[in-house]
Parts: sequence; C-alpha cells; structure tokens
Amino acid sequence: MTLRPLLVRTALHGCALLTATLALAACGGAPSTDTAPGVAALPGSTAPASPSATTSVDDARPLIRPDTDGAETQRLIEAWTKCLTDHGIPDVKREHDHPLPQYRPAHEACAAKEPEFLQDRLKRTDPGSYQDGMRALVACLKAHGVEVKDTPGFQNGYELDPHGSMPIAQQMNIDAQCQQEAFGGR
Repeated sequence: MTLRPLLVRTALHGCALLTATLALAACGGAPSTDTAPGVAALPGSTAPASPSATTSVDDARPLIRPDTDGAETQRLIEAWTKCLTDHGIPDVKREHDHPLPQYRPAHEACAAKEPEFLQDRLKRTDPGSYQDGMRALVACLKAHGVEVKDTPGFQNGYELDPHGSMPIAQQMNIDAQCQQEAFGGR
C-alpha cells in the first residue's frame, strides 16, 4: 500500500480506528485424576492447553473502519510513518512513491503498524463479503444521484465522476456516508 492512496482515502472517508486482533486458543489438557464436581473431562485427552492459531502481521495491523474519525486515522498514519523514519527512511512520502530495496528491513519492522482500511482487509481475507459491500456501496451512491464510473483498475474498482452533475465535494460526502452504510456493520 502506498502512502498517497492511504492519505487520499483518509481525506475522502474521514474514518477512525478499531484495532481488531483475534487470538484463538484451543482447549485441551491432560485428563484429571481428581473428580471435581461439575467439571467434565474428555477421556484420552493428553495435549496441554496452548494457543492453536497464530496472528499474522497483516491481521494485527491497525484497522481503519468507516466510522473511524479523521484525527484517529491521522494518529495511526503518523505512528506508522514515525516508525519508518525511526528505522532509517529519510523521506517516507518519497520512499512510498518509489520504494527502494535498501529500506525493506524498515518496512518489515513497521509492517504491524501500517494502518489498513476495512475494505482492503475484507478484499484480502473475505473476498465475498468485500464484493457484497462494494455492490451495496455503488448502489447507495447511485441511489443518492452520484455518477459512478466502473474502473476495475482503480483502487476501489469505481471512482466518482468529477465532471458529473454534482459537485465533487458533495459526492465525497455522500461517498463517506455510503461507505459507512455498506461497510460500517462489518
């Protein structure tokens, strides 16, 4: 993800953060020789209790939901860019426009701090839910009179028509409302 689309999407959507990390743990343990009242044990269970799932760096990244406010989003971006700077990247904006191999360790060290929009996470982890949300988003935009161009190569697969019958600022406000409607409950 580059910094420029992240900042543009932040401005367009005015979103805030909800960091969501799920830790799943499996239950198990050696069968008890004590018979405590009201406690059941599975016969033959000998594995010690331990977490069975790991959380990837991508899943641990701060999540920017449609209801995240602009100040929180900016705080997340600043924490991430500070990490990159602290790890030796002198010009973070330029580096993201033109990544250099010598800064790969800095990117890897700060990967868990890079904010991710809910839509991007859904696109990566639950494509069906992402597509459902996108269909709802485009339907909402059209229902509010926004002219939407289908552009599969564009970041979201659609873009607002700057030459449409509605001023772009008004389109962006409606887009933010529709983002909330389409993805806010996920």
